[in-house]
Amino acid sequence: MKKKSTHSFLCRAAAVLLAVCCIGTSLVGCGEDATVDEPVVSITDTEPSASDVVASGVQFDENNVPFVSEDFEGAAHCGQARGEGLILEVIDDNGSKALSVKGRNQNWNGVNFAAEEFRGNTISVSASVKATSPTVNLSLQYDLAGTTSYQWITTGVGAGSSYTSLNGQMAIPAEALNVFVYVESNDVADLVIDNVKINVVGDYVVPTGDGSIDYADFADYESLHKLYSDYFTIGCAIPATFVTNENQDYIKLVTQQFNSITFENECKPEGLLNQYDSQKALKAGEANPVINTSVIKGTLDYCKEHNIKVRGHVLLWHQQTPEWLFHEDYNNAKPLASREVMLERMENYIKAVMTWCNENYPDQFYAWDIVNEAIADANNCLRGDAMWTRTVGNDWIQYAFEYARKYAGEGVKLYYNDYNASVATKCNGIIKELRPVAEAGNIDGVGMQGHISTSTNIEQFVKAAWKYHEELGVEISITELDIEMPGSPNALYDQGVYFQKFFTALMQAKKDGLPLDNVTIWGLCDNISWKSEKKPLVFNGDLSRKPAFDGMVCAAKGTELAPPEDYVVPGSNTEPIYEDYEGTTFVGRPRFGSTQDLVTDNPYEGNQCLRSIGSEAYDGYSIDVTNFIGHTIKYSFAVRSDCAEMRLSGEIDGVWPNIETIDTSSGEWVFVEGTYEVPADQTAYSIYFEASEVGYIYVDNLSIELAE
Repeated sequence: MKKKSTHSFLCRAAAVLLAVCCIGTSLVGCGEDATVDEPVVSITDTEPSASDVVASGVQFDENNVPFVSEDFEGAAHCGQARGEGLILEVIDDNGSKALSVKGRNQNWNGVNFAAEEFRGNTISVSASVKATSPTVNLSLQYDLAGTTSYQWITTGVGAGSSYTSLNGQMAIPAEALNVFVYVESNDVADLVIDNVKINVVGDYVVPTGDGSIDYADFADYESLHKLYSDYFTIGCAIPATFVTNENQDYIKLVTQQFNSITFENECKPEGLLNQYDSQKALKAGEANPVINTSVIKGTLDYCKEHNIKVRGHVLLWHQQTPEWLFHEDYNNAKPLASREVMLERMENYIKAVMTWCNENYPDQFYAWDIVNEAIADANNCLRGDAMWTRTVGNDWIQYAFEYARKYAGEGVKLYYNDYNASVATKCNGIIKELRPVAEAGNIDGVGMQGHISTSTNIEQFVKAAWKYHEELGVEISITELDIEMPGSPNALYDQGVYFQKFFTALMQAKKDGLPLDNVTIWGLCDNISWKSEKKPLVFNGDLSRKPAFDGMVCAAKGTELAPPEDYVVPGSNTEPIYEDYEGTTFVGRPRFGSTQDLVTDNPYEGNQCLRSIGSEAYDGYSIDVTNFIGHTIKYSFAVRSDCAEMRLSGEIDGVWPNIETIDTSSGEWVFVEGTYEVPADQTAYSIYFEASEVGYIYVDNLSIELAE
């Protein structure tokens, strides 16, 4: 999905239009597994709407540093329609101008802002968005060597008739091409956008090069799937463009290392369902939804030729499913279809997909994720706001698996797939929902996604896998594994050690009788991961192997990962941590799906403070204190929040010890100080701020030092 760079609007538009057929890595994805739903990709069409636009809104200051400042007050604007049929119109809004976005049919529909001149730099992005959507996002899209990557910069809560301020920072790889900042939301509600700004953080680096990467020679790498052949298959999530890409290094490495693949996005409802053909068929008297499989054929042919099995992902999901599927006549403007109609559509959609696979690739698909992420984190029950629940009712999952069993090919295993599947309360909710499906004999496995960090409790993860097997009689797959690199002094090594421990535990569970069928890593290399800044995969962007890869090799061989020559002994460096947030950077990191930015909105002292927002209450702002392991620290900070309560907690998975609970119900700043003994038995450790509910939290004047 990565394409050559050009500076003309038409070439940019054509390049991004190509992404309609070449879907790549996306933005999960929650709890203690991942903080957002599974990656939600955007398929884009940047053709301008009827509104006047200019090719690029990028300007340059007196130092020749680029910036974007779009307030929509001029005769033209630089917003580009992101999706077909969008209506972009500059409107009067309380005495000033703003951009109205209507006609959205998918949650990724929105507005693009070209940002090619920012390649190789960290950018600060802000915008004001008015929406009834539960969540609004500022995101980043770019191409790397033929594959498109999508990153969330920041997220906010829609405020109806009031504006939500979005602010965040994101690093853009130097090799990136076709770069866009864009506004989207998690539903298809209208948007009003104003005051879009993009600025460089720190010194500006002039973009150079054509986006090419000097790839490592991987010919002598040991093969992961061969190393684990006695235990389980090893898979990789890939975009279809790996096969069609003129750069064949990606698919060659996939073929060397993995014996199964999962399409990242192309087999999701959004990738298969075709609205135009479905409406055309409806007019001809055929009411069933029509699918388009052209984008996956090339990869399936390659997999067939090279004996690589395929996991189908995913048939039914509340995300990346077109809104029109749930409306009468496949038309968003019409009422929701009845239960009877939606059950018929569900059955015939599943039938169409399964029949096509059975007839064209009868031996290629070994499993399908029939239902994805149907259990909400908030109450560990069925998502009440999901369109399948709204149109069919609370029994839709039972029908989904019944239809899938009816039409699936011989030997194709039927799975339920979810994130946070190792969290005890979520695990119980999943089991409760799947029990009638299991009793009917219509489910074969549970997919535990595995979007985790090095603080995730491995014992608890394996224990949850056993519970699914014992209570439902199903097999287990780890379907979307990525493990965030910690913020510790030995980050890459610590990540590698965790990979080693994780796979050692999985092999032992397999020896003990757990029917663990497959472990799939969610992406090939860090620079095209949906979590690229957290470097969660086993290969670097140039395809050189990481300690994470070596950790997997060591686990399979029963050896230990050697520490690097510059290894820092935890607790040996106790330099204080001070943050007043007056600069452009900060030392902390997002916890799971949260985003942070520096704002001038009522700081405790000085001109700025840190603001954090996430999609779940447990999202927050994390500070690595590995250097203080085994010591007592003295901490102080000022906090305020939109939420009634904030907490400072320790990052021990399954325990999360509470350090401080702060009453923030007044909305005013609260100054806090205290001491805490950092556990001596940890190899890496963080403390983090979180809130009692989803909302903005603010931090200022943070100090962490060794207690006397």
